[in-house]
Amino acid sequence: MRVGAIIAEGAQDIDRFCRFGWYFGAAFQIQDDVLNLTTDYAKYGKEIGGDLYEGKRTLMPIRLLSRSRPAQRRALERFLMKSRAERTSADVEWVHGLMLEGGAIEYARRKARQLAAGVRACGRPRGARDVPGGCRIPSTSSSSWRWSYSW
Repeated sequence: MRVGAIIAEGAQDIDRFCRFGWYFGAAFQIQDDVLNLTTDYAKYGKEIGGDLYEGKRTLMPIRLLSRSRPAQRRALERFLMKSRAERTSADVEWVHGLMLEGGAIEYARRKARQLAAGVRACGRPRGARDVPGGCRIPSTSSSSWRWSYSW
């Protein structure tokens, strides 16, 4: 982001531009991770639960691990150490259920909303150029893409 802002003509407020990009990117990624567990293929266009099958260390399993009792934590760590081929749908459903019960998915939604508020708080970086159609980040209230950021 910083190099692009420096190279771009007219980008005067590089630090604000980079903060905007950081908040936007983090909010987008967390919301994408939530969608991977909470929507259907027709809406998402990717494998549902794929992040769990791949053992990705997204905010939700990290939160779950941090809030688990020792025995459950050890079982989760064993799950995460397996290869994708070794993970069964029952394993993935078990972890998904723990995330729902333990509030890890809702926690991630809240964090995405907080980061999206950071995007809005940054405002439009001085010298930024308009992008046709505006920038869009996903809604943090549902699985559909509703909230758009327009200058």
